[in-house]
Amino acid sequence: MHSRDRHHHSRRQHFRPEYGFALLVSLLALAATIPRGSVGFFESRLIAIGAWLIGGLGWLTAPAVRPAQRPLPRRLAGAAALLLALWCGWQLWSGSGEWSGQFWRGDAKLFADVMADASAGSLAVERFISFHTAWLWAGLGVLAWAGARRFGNRKALKAVVVGLLAVGIVQAILGISLGVDAAGRLLGTFGSPNGLGGLLAMTLPVQLGFMLSRTTRRPLRGRTGWRWWLQRLGDSWEAWLRPLLWFTWLLQWAALYLTGSMGGATAALAACAILAIWMAKDRPEFRLRLGVWGGALVLAALVFGLHARQRNVLDRAMGETGALETSKASRMEIWRAAWNLCRDFPWGAGPGGTSRVLAMNQPESMGRYRLDYAHNDILQFAGDLGWPGGTLLALLLGLTLWQGCQACRPVGHNDKGAVWLRRGAWVAVLGALVHAQTEFNLSARPGVQLLFMLLCGILWSRTDWLPEPDGSEETGAGFAALRRGRIIMAAAMVAAIWFSGRSAWAWRLHEGACAAAGLSGDSYYWFRKPAVAPKEADRTLERAKQAAPQASGFRLTAAKFILRRHDQLVDRVARDLLMSGNAEISAELLLDPADPVHEQARRVAAVATRVEEKAALETALAEATQAVALVPWDSSARLLRAEVYLRMAAVPGLNPDAGNLGLRDLNLVAALYPANAYVLAEACAVLVRGPGLPDDRERLLDWGTRALRMDSSRAWTVFDAWWRRRIGVQRMLESAELPVEILWNMYVRLDRAQRQPEARQCLVALEQRVWSEQLPPAASWWAPLRRKQWNIQQAQYRIRITTEWLKRHLREGDWAQIVASAAMRSAMRSLRVQIEMDKMELAGSASPALRRLRLREWAATGRLTPDWTCEWILAESEAGSPLRSIEESLAELILLNEESRLRERLAALRLSGNEFAMANALLEALRSELAQQPEQAAAILSDAMVQGRIYPRYAHRIWLWRARLLHAAGLGAEAEAARAEAVAACPADPDVTDGMAPAVPASPATSFPLLNLGFAGQRLRLLQIAIQEPGDASGIPVLLLVWRFCGSLPPDLRLDVRIRDEDGHARLRKGVVVDQESAAKFNHGMPALGSTWTWTIPLTAFAAKGSLLDVWVTAGKTRLPADDGLALLEINLEKLPRFSPPDRP
Repeated sequence: MHSRDRHHHSRRQHFRPEYGFALLVSLLALAATIPRGSVGFFESRLIAIGAWLIGGLGWLTAPAVRPAQRPLPRRLAGAAALLLALWCGWQLWSGSGEWSGQFWRGDAKLFADVMADASAGSLAVERFISFHTAWLWAGLGVLAWAGARRFGNRKALKAVVVGLLAVGIVQAILGISLGVDAAGRLLGTFGSPNGLGGLLAMTLPVQLGFMLSRTTRRPLRGRTGWRWWLQRLGDSWEAWLRPLLWFTWLLQWAALYLTGSMGGATAALAACAILAIWMAKDRPEFRLRLGVWGGALVLAALVFGLHARQRNVLDRAMGETGALETSKASRMEIWRAAWNLCRDFPWGAGPGGTSRVLAMNQPESMGRYRLDYAHNDILQFAGDLGWPGGTLLALLLGLTLWQGCQACRPVGHNDKGAVWLRRGAWVAVLGALVHAQTEFNLSARPGVQLLFMLLCGILWSRTDWLPEPDGSEETGAGFAALRRGRIIMAAAMVAAIWFSGRSAWAWRLHEGACAAAGLSGDSYYWFRKPAVAPKEADRTLERAKQAAPQASGFRLTAAKFILRRHDQLVDRVARDLLMSGNAEISAELLLDPADPVHEQARRVAAVATRVEEKAALETALAEATQAVALVPWDSSARLLRAEVYLRMAAVPGLNPDAGNLGLRDLNLVAALYPANAYVLAEACAVLVRGPGLPDDRERLLDWGTRALRMDSSRAWTVFDAWWRRRIGVQRMLESAELPVEILWNMYVRLDRAQRQPEARQCLVALEQRVWSEQLPPAASWWAPLRRKQWNIQQAQYRIRITTEWLKRHLREGDWAQIVASAAMRSAMRSLRVQIEMDKMELAGSASPALRRLRLREWAATGRLTPDWTCEWILAESEAGSPLRSIEESLAELILLNEESRLRERLAALRLSGNEFAMANALLEALRSELAQQPEQAAAILSDAMVQGRIYPRYAHRIWLWRARLLHAAGLGAEAEAARAEAVAACPADPDVTDGMAPAVPASPATSFPLLNLGFAGQRLRLLQIAIQEPGDASGIPVLLLVWRFCGSLPPDLRLDVRIRDEDGHARLRKGVVVDQESAAKFNHGMPALGSTWTWTIPLTAFAAKGSLLDVWVTAGKTRLPADDGLALLEINLEKLPRFSPPDRP
């Protein structure tokens, strides 16, 4: 490596204050991007403090300089900034809104009603937020002003550029390392792909300008070509800087593409293209190389776009899956709403005020959201500052661009590449303004605002500024002006730091109090919340209110905390009342508003705590009224005050006008936010807290229907309100096109509340929706995996519907429907396995070997249906090493299943080895039967039995098969003899005794319905359930459960039953281990195939009065769910078939 000149130290320059300032602003820019772009109130206060502190000290300590020429733009910019600051101050003034009503374009009466509750008639809709937003903007402006005075030095300019591009590199690395969101887009530390894209769209041209600044000198002869550069890399560490810069630049491009930010990519491409054209104009020999760079960028975009179709990356950037069109359409609607807001508030809503009232103008198509940002910084700032302030801001930005364009000209021959740094900053600012047309980075994300303002400060800095003449500071006028300026700057810096720091401290206390009280705080709060004990929540919140008395959010939290504490008291008393009447209710029970028993308990508890309620409501009303006075346009404050008023109206003698006042607030909220589903749904929830007025039902239906039409996820809020006012389910189903998830939740709650007619009505609607639902129109853009996911979801819905109908039929005793649904339930059992196979394919583990292993596992646990058992047997045979266990499954499948399709598939199976002697005999007989040779098939079975190749537990089924074959061959006598042998071998098999008098009466009369409810893959089946009435008055009824064994079962199989009454109290518990019952002939889990056993349970008079019979099966300590998806069978005991002893055959 080359060493430095030994006299290098003599030329070393001392550390300049500009370097320290550049380091501080770079660290501040990096810190501003970490906590989600500092969008939270607490985080933005910290950025405001840092900007004022660094910017103020940088401005105060900057040397006095003057520009060599063109003072007019500088004076115009200063005047525009001063007027803009005065305009923001006038918006915050309490008397500025007196004339705003004359320019209001909406309902004049609505405007008067809203402003009648305001404590200050200012233009700012929320003075607390606007006040601190203005301080943040001013701090960023001071930081840019200080940068303009500090970055005139070339090395300081280079230092700050290096710091800014380091911010982009760090964010690109963090974005890639932190992964992507559900849509496959990089977020970085911003929590938003568009925020990260906006940052990278500025750092990319800045870094390109920095790289171009290092190539301003033409290379000497012999110092070009790849061989020279390769030798250079081996000789000097400094040579590695160039490839490192290119690598990090491409890394940022990759991160930008992966964010999927179309606006960010467009802005960055445009800015870099301008720099490339600029370079090609100055250096013609670079034109070919720049063309190659541009082609590489376009090619990279195309590659990422093709990848997007399969992996959901950059789908919006390249227009895949229709997301680009959706984004355009949604932004057009948002811009239209923002334009209407600018017309309604021509003087502005105050700094940051647009985000508070933009939802007033949102369309119904976006009712499920609450619009807070216009996705266009021009409209956002126009809504905040009004047309006068927006014009001043546009003038200031225009002067900045004009000044930056002038600064892009070289200054003499000793510029040393600094002009490319200024050009990179200029195109970065231009690209940020282009991106601002579709995003809100410059109006809402301080992490991006800070970087933008530093770039603007670079544009106002010039290397041709001259120092002030000697002694100018000591002259009377100059010294006085400079001293006044420094005093004003110092006072503003101290005031900003004081206000911002005090508000940040109050906000942190508020977050700690919210966490201690169990309330949701600021969702953007990034730092760890302070630990506050629940007992100290009141005191902590009071300290926060004292530190920030104008914060309406603190007042709302105080009112919510008071109401929540009283509600918890009422719930605790209600649970105590329920526990006194039912010992099974726990102290942690959640009270269901749809349950009439719970509601009655809550009403009694509310009466018992009436004194505490009065005190709580009066205190909460005072806090809510102050919150409304501070933010009269806010929906949350009015909804909370309306809730307090209506709850007071339900208390006799507390406030006679409370009902009308609460209804006034609700009507105002519904009029201000007519297209916000959340507001309308919450208005329904608040309205039912009152005593009930004649027009409540119409209002509930109107607001609730509109809310559901815009956002079906608000269904539970609306449904709870409707249930309390006894609005029927039919009206709910007609209100809007509810998604399947909402209908499921509605059905579950109705079923839990024992509202069976309405639950059945909901289930019918759900069944019609699921079975008639088709792929959405956007499915034509879907990838195959996405389509498969939709099919899986629909299949799961159908399975669940079938299961719910079975559960209802068992509860209602509708035995005919259970028998009729047997074919559908069989199809759903097969569909369950198919869904698992499809999920394996989605997970990328659908190889034949893995499928076979999974089928083998399910076969061992009894989860396979007959068709999937056939698939497993064929897969094992194709693998070349079939297991010994498939012989039993194959025998059960052939001897019990009569489906011709499965038998034809099994006939093609060939098993090699003596261990499959029985299976091969059965397969050979099956092939002969299918070949229309029944006599030969009967002979094969006879030889197998003679040779002892048939297991004894299958002998009766072989005799039955032979009887069927001989009958088909026309040998009636031999067939009857074979049937007799089968009956003698196993008289408990209903197939053997079909049409013959059974030797042992093992089941009720054949006219009783055949349920055939299976467990363990249909190897255990509950055939029939009946009650045998006593023969005389002294006898007791007997419960009969007929079970059938259709395969190998666990040796420790246990059956359990429980009889309950309507209140859920158990009246009888009974269990039996099947292997311990000699009559079952269970044989340690190897019973005769197809045999039945009747479990008899005597019913006492107390048990016979029960209403529900629960039946479940366990093996060891594991409960075996029914094959139809039920954990246990809940059977209507009162509607079970009954017979007398003479009726029994």
